[in-house]
Amino acid sequence: MKLNEFLELAVPADKLQDVLWKNDNFQIHYNQSVPSGNGINSVDINRNTVLDELELHNMKMTEFDKLLQKYGWYISYINSHSINLLKLNTIDREYYDDEDSFYHGIYLHFTKVVPTKILKSGLIAKDSLDPEMDKSGTVKRGIVYPDKRVYLWKMEDISGNLERDDKDFDTRVIKAIKTLINSIGADGYGQYIYLVKLPSGLKTHYDNEYGTTCPARYVTQNVPPSYLKYIGTVSRMKEIIETGNAKRLLQILNIEK
Repeated sequence: MKLNEFLELAVPADKLQDVLWKNDNFQIHYNQSVPSGNGINSVDINRNTVLDELELHNMKMTEFDKLLQKYGWYISYINSHSINLLKLNTIDREYYDDEDSFYHGIYLHFTKVVPTKILKSGLIAKDSLDPEMDKSGTVKRGIVYPDKRVYLWKMEDISGNLERDDKDFDTRVIKAIKTLINSIGADGYGQYIYLVKLPSGLKTHYDNEYGTTCPARYVTQNVPPSYLKYIGTVSRMKEIIETGNAKRLLQILNIEK
């Protein structure tokens, strides 16, 4: 199995309102001023206006979501006032040419699924649609997305500008993994951790919802077992971090200084 590249096609955020009105006679209102250009990946629109339009067009919220996807956007979350829209399939445009980096193309994945199953079937991409969207025009699960995804945590982001000859190398590696585990609440994803090595040159999708503190990326296809290595449990990783056992941590992460 081979993971494929993809294209990013989306109407600029500031044009989405006009496009929906012109093409679909569907009215939305932004909850804030939206700058022009393709650099805007997230926008909030007025929830009550959308609910009124759904009633007028006899549409469901999930049907509105599919309408948005035609223009490269999707519903990420809904609260009492706003519907947050994110750009669909945003390309991770960070630097990918440092083939010498010991973190190049390396990601972590946390899950509740046991190694005997994962190492046989690989990581299966799944969506997170919420039936509450059509029942009450809101969501229960917090963040939703329409496409099937496998979430990964990018090691190059965690490491920063770390070099092999840095005198504080061990300390920074430990701190990086500790920060990731704590900031994403790794236990909530599951106890089992897998090291994921993606093919050279493959770019992942960037999830704007997580910001810069948590380097979340995702692919929209299954990840085959040949790309995976089981490296232990979250509790075991925490134990290694707390004892400052950098040598063992580097062995687990398959990193050579």
